[in-house]
Amino acid sequence: MPKPGEGPIVVVGGGAAATFLLHQMAADGTSHRPVVIVEPAERLGPGVAYSTPDPVHLMNVCRIRLSVDGDGGEDLIGWLGERGIQADADTYLRRAMYGDYLADVADRCAGLVGVDHRRSRVAALRRDDRGWTVALDDGSVVEAGDVVLATGFPGRPVPPCDAPLDDARVIANPWTPGVFDRPGIERVVIIGTGLTMVDVALSLVERHPDVQIVAASRRGLVPRTSRPGLPATIEPELLPEPGIGGRDLVHHVIRLGRTHEDWQAVVDNVRPRANDIWRELSYGEQAHILRRWFPWWNVHRHRTAPAVGHRLAALLDSGQLRIVRSRVASAADPGAGDGRLAVHFADPSVPDETADLLVNAAGPSDDLSVSGDPVVQQLLASGDVVVGPHRLGLAVDRAGRAQGTGLGPTPGLWLVGALRRGTEWETTAVPEIRIQAGVIADRLLHGDSDAEDTPVEVGRC
Repeated sequence: MPKPGEGPIVVVGGGAAATFLLHQMAADGTSHRPVVIVEPAERLGPGVAYSTPDPVHLMNVCRIRLSVDGDGGEDLIGWLGERGIQADADTYLRRAMYGDYLADVADRCAGLVGVDHRRSRVAALRRDDRGWTVALDDGSVVEAGDVVLATGFPGRPVPPCDAPLDDARVIANPWTPGVFDRPGIERVVIIGTGLTMVDVALSLVERHPDVQIVAASRRGLVPRTSRPGLPATIEPELLPEPGIGGRDLVHHVIRLGRTHEDWQAVVDNVRPRANDIWRELSYGEQAHILRRWFPWWNVHRHRTAPAVGHRLAALLDSGQLRIVRSRVASAADPGAGDGRLAVHFADPSVPDETADLLVNAAGPSDDLSVSGDPVVQQLLASGDVVVGPHRLGLAVDRAGRAQGTGLGPTPGLWLVGALRRGTEWETTAVPEIRIQAGVIADRLLHGDSDAEDTPVEVGRC
């Protein structure tokens, strides 16, 4: 069995994070280690995020920020040009098109690196002093020196309310193909008011033009809409620095927003420093920001494309989509004979609703210790990983190495993307994943590397 730094590399997951890792390994040009990617989908690249065929689903950031080769975007510009597509900084691609781009990148880089794509799932993952044993559910076994978890964040397996989970009117996963194609959908309640809610609402209206939608969350916050062009640049000396205290950080950001009267510019200029600032805050300061300010940051940070924002505004203005500030407490069949669910809200001032569908758009469960992901559960049970700060993800160091029960790095186990939440503040978007993939690729191919993640560019995130 190979040791870490030697022998095969197993990548668990074949979506965007795995594609960026493959690109970095191919660009390095020194790969001599076999790479096995465990991904049940036929195509590497799109993953769940970019597999939606719905034409109303657009990327939430403009084209210039999405290329695998960096913020100049030459690789993506060339790919689009080959297809006769002219795109500038204000072009927001269909998500399916970006998935096609990632699939082409993965195919191109897989040939250069020499990838063995196993269309399977990991059944068991075990480590000993000699390395990793990766058992797949097709009965095969791979002996690996290093394992990279590039799975994204496990989805919330059930709606966060009391609801009959075996009822076809309760949609736990809104990305299930064809889930909104059924006839007779006139009234829908959506749990959550973030970007997934926006996607669900647009898909429903596209298929059922007269549908009435209620979306509910505790604060009722809805994503803002990106303005055209790249964000304005704020002078670096005016931005908060790592080492600032939590209370001062909040006041500093609020003052910037009031001074510049452009919250998008403030968020986009602070974001490249966010992880370094986050690491130096005390646990209590982090917890306060998560509890009090995180939702407000998110709606300014995770914005919609302008075209999507205009459609969302029209739905809200017409009343076809209503936002309520309350959790959904429960849903049940009242036995009224009309085929609808009775939906009850936690806030007694919010009237009950009846719905043909209750759709879970609440996003992933925050706590990985109760996720349904068998790989994560096995690694937690073995002590090879530990739940990270604030129970938001897994503990990881700046090189991307997973931390075990002794809070030292687990040999040969790497994390890229959303699993690093909590340890890092920003870890789910292309710029951060591109940097993480570069660091991990350098460490995998050059065992003596001391590469660590570095901030993304201001104005390119």
